[in-house]
Amino acid sequence: MLIAATVFGLKLALCGMIAVIVMGRVIDYAQEGLSVEKAAFIIVFRCS
Repeated sequence: MLIAATVFGLKLALCGMIAVIVMGRVIDYAQEGLSVEKAAFIIVFRCS
């Protein structure tokens, strides 16, 4: 981002970064669907 900010200016660099983040979210929603149930596995090690 630092190189993009020096070459294109800070405003365009920030717009590009926001565009990449938004497109990543859109692709995730397109692949997984909007109502995705997420599960978490908790692994506990008990030492006796």
